[in-house]
Amino acid sequence: MSLKSIPPSLKTHENNNKAQIESVHLISLSKEGKIKEAREFLKQMEEAGNSVSPRSYRCLLEACGKFKSLLDGRLIHEVIQRTVKVPFGLAENPALSMLYILVFNLYASFRKWKEAAGVRKMMTQRSLRKEVSCSWITVKGKVHQFISLPGRKEQPLVHSERFAIAFGLISTPSNAPVVLFKNLRACKDRHDFGKQVSLITGREIIVRDSFSFHHFKLGDCSCNDYW
Repeated sequence: MSLKSIPPSLKTHENNNKAQIESVHLISLSKEGKIKEAREFLKQMEEAGNSVSPRSYRCLLEACGKFKSLLDGRLIHEVIQRTVKVPFGLAENPALSMLYILVFNLYASFRKWKEAAGVRKMMTQRSLRKEVSCSWITVKGKVHQFISLPGRKEQPLVHSERFAIAFGLISTPSNAPVVLFKNLRACKDRHDFGKQVSLITGREIIVRDSFSFHHFKLGDCSCNDYW
């Protein structure tokens, strides 16, 4: 069978599978810390005209932050600026907003305040806003909901899952797992918090975020820090 004789529906399916495989490979390289290889693969995808999912960009930027690579982060930011179009007046878009929040955080972590301010200004101009973090836990048949509180100058942001975990620890039997849900993907700080609390208290903590399950037990997580 020649390529021309393949029905359009099968071609579409084939292209979708190819895009998914490329995205998985890109994400795997990022999580393994092979950022240079990931950038080269990203360049090949761009030159081939293949689309890159927001999740792939997100994993690349998170890897840059984790492995302290400002140069790679800048280069990936340039790729995002070239390939991801953000029209003025865009409605709230959590996936797209997260990319620019990660870029902002990367610049801020290296004290590159001018670059960070530029990213923040662009987000404001295009109405890109971070979705409010929300966590909830059910105790005795009643749902208790918590939201993240904005921090002050001398205090960091208080994350919603910390409230939910604390509430679960004091409101459930000591031999029962603390089970909660959240509307956003867990970040590294919140993930580390879950591991630390499970180690200190000896309690099992189960979190279902927007991306996966995390089962914290005695300082470890079922995801093996790979999510």
